[in-house]
Amino acid sequence: SDVCSSDLIEKKQLVGVYASIQGLSTLKSLGIAWGENHLNLNLSELKNNDLIALLDLFSNPDISVVGHDVKPLIKYLISQNASFDAIKGDTQIIEYLRNPGQRGMDLETTYERLLHKELAKPEISQSLFDDGTSDLSHHASAVLDIWRYSTAYADAAFMKLHDDMEIPTLKLLAQMEYVGIALDMKVLAKLDKQFS
Repeated sequence: SDVCSSDLIEKKQLVGVYASIQGLSTLKSLGIAWGENHLNLNLSELKNNDLIALLDLFSNPDISVVGHDVKPLIKYLISQNASFDAIKGDTQIIEYLRNPGQRGMDLETTYERLLHKELAKPEISQSLFDDGTSDLSHHASAVLDIWRYSTAYADAAFMKLHDDMEIPTLKLLAQMEYVGIALDMKVLAKLDKQFS
């Protein structure tokens, strides 16, 4: 089914996501929540047109996608040559800005600390005989709950810091980490001679 069809996710809709990433940028499964709906996608089972629709979701600037620790997801999108204009927020960053000395920034701990509800860790199998994915749709719903709670009590300056500084920096860091850096060997050799 087309995850981006207009009858599923409308423009200006707030969408929560929670991803299972393996290695640098292999997306295993993705939970998506919007309104009262939630969906779990096992990437190994997606057809090509569904994957294209999913990538279109993240590139649509008219949709506001929020997640928890979204940098690995952004790296996945970079690996797919996809845009990530829809990603507008990260609940892990919001929580860090609220409580910089706080330990336990994982989604389950944050959810319990803020909303006083328990959220079980996703069960990800290590078996050789299955794909190791888990249903993350409830985690995506939890992201939306945390986002709504955290932003309801945030003042404009706080959200400006998140929106104008933290999220652009996060996106830039994800790009730098995925692509890496280049070294100018001639300049390094010159510096080596200079300091030897």
